[in-house]
Amino acid sequence: MPFSHPIVRDLAWLLSSRPLVTEAPYADQTFLAEFAMPLWRQLPGLTTRPGSPLLNLHPGGRLGHYYEQLWQLAFTLHPDYELLDNDVLVKEGKRVIGSADFVLFHRPSGRLEHWEVAVKFYLARGAALSDWIGPGKQDWLADKLTRLTQHQLPLFDTPQGKLLCQQRGWQIDQRRIVLQGRLYPHVGADTLPPPLSASAPVGRWYRRSELPAGHYRKLSRMDWLAGRDWRLLPRFTCPKPLTWPKHLYDVTNRQWCFVVPEAW
Repeated sequence: MPFSHPIVRDLAWLLSSRPLVTEAPYADQTFLAEFAMPLWRQLPGLTTRPGSPLLNLHPGGRLGHYYEQLWQLAFTLHPDYELLDNDVLVKEGKRVIGSADFVLFHRPSGRLEHWEVAVKFYLARGAALSDWIGPGKQDWLADKLTRLTQHQLPLFDTPQGKLLCQQRGWQIDQRRIVLQGRLYPHVGADTLPPPLSASAPVGRWYRRSELPAGHYRKLSRMDWLAGRDWRLLPRFTCPKPLTWPKHLYDVTNRQWCFVVPEAW
């Protein structure tokens, strides 16, 4: 990314990285490219802009929360969108049913839109969609897709969501999901099962004994999106034993990869 500021680089990554799923109601690359078009010219001046909205972002903490902050920045800068609310809690009494990421007013159409956004990194332990899992083995891709489409996106169609919309004077006209990140097939496997997009960004994963000799750099959590020049990253030497998955940049092959313990 041709930007020196890490938040601007990550925002540029968000605007250009191909989504993992592109079938409706997921946003496809064409939509994201059209959304990004009026923002590109603003990126170079963000670091020198008085009262820059970059000052409101806090990259530390959970990567998913930071990713949502990047989207909030994108909506703030976008001439066609007005952010009405974010992290909207839908409740039944004191019980929280769910939280909607963003409610937006689309100025050209006069329509209200509900967006759910997520950034995820999954490794494939088999050929089926149900075999894709996060490196911490607590987050399954199939479960995430089900939750996004069957729980998150219909929140405002529940009785409690409809009541909230009535109280706010909202009529949701458009719903969409943006799912970005990266997919890591096992070495030697290349097929992505539906509904994963064939153009989704991919890396590789290896068990410790399979990791080829080469030049690797270790990624911190905040390097998982656009990242930095690899020359600024610490060198990685695989420990014995490896007790937890490590996210790396493979300099030799110019790709991202995970190395995991033998029994992962």
